[in-house]
Amino acid sequence: MLNLMPAEEKVHSSADEPTRRSVCAASLHAVLMACLFQQSARADALEGTLKWSLRPWLSRLDEASVALSSGTIKSRDWQREVEDTLGKVELNDFLRSLDFERLAAAARFPSEGEGMQRLYFLEEGGRLQPLRFRPFLFTLKKGAAVVPHGHHNMATMHMVLDGRARVRHFDRIETTSTHMMIRTAADVVGSPGEVTSISDEHQNIHWFEALSDRVFMFNIGVYQVRPGPFGERDYVDPLGGTSVGGGMMRAARLDRAAAYAKYGHV
Repeated sequence: MLNLMPAEEKVHSSADEPTRRSVCAASLHAVLMACLFQQSARADALEGTLKWSLRPWLSRLDEASVALSSGTIKSRDWQREVEDTLGKVELNDFLRSLDFERLAAAARFPSEGEGMQRLYFLEEGGRLQPLRFRPFLFTLKKGAAVVPHGHHNMATMHMVLDGRARVRHFDRIETTSTHMMIRTAADVVGSPGEVTSISDEHQNIHWFEALSDRVFMFNIGVYQVRPGPFGERDYVDPLGGTSVGGGMMRAARLDRAAAYAKYGHV
């Protein structure tokens, strides 16, 4: 069993054996920690999403994500499946299933970049639903942005729930230690119900800029699609890129601070 007591707090008898009091204290500490964890997890879950049964769309998203991780389907197939699944969802029903009003009331809107809130889904018995993907609620205020970035060994999806956002995607053609060769793939205004996705195979860079006073987006991500390392974000500077013909540009890679300083808020 994992010892939850710090080493300096252990109590020993003169024979260097644990006393009855110390054993009881350790057991009580472990029980209290376990209860605290369970209460915390349930509180987080109740702040999140489904209160009773799963919706069919959630099962389809999870099945597609499991298939992607097992290699049964390719990343591009996963993108088509999640876009098709959420594209057919009745938005009002979707928002009710997310308890959207409660989430919106507690949402954060940073002055720079996006707010992110982890979502938790419950089974009928109140247990946390295990999912192969990680779901989040993204929030933006007008002029703020999810800055341009790509991923490695990941597949992600965003769905606009409320507000309007400019949504830009790029294909990453090549990557060096300092630059990326990229090509514009999409540039649209996303309204509620707009679903977009990226993967290593298709439109691997995205960029979201809030056009309305507030924007809410549902996000899911499948991390580590295949065995091996994965990178959560690889920031890039498309506005500072140099055209090289054929619709492509050479753009510098950025660190997080530089990306948010330039793109986090207009």
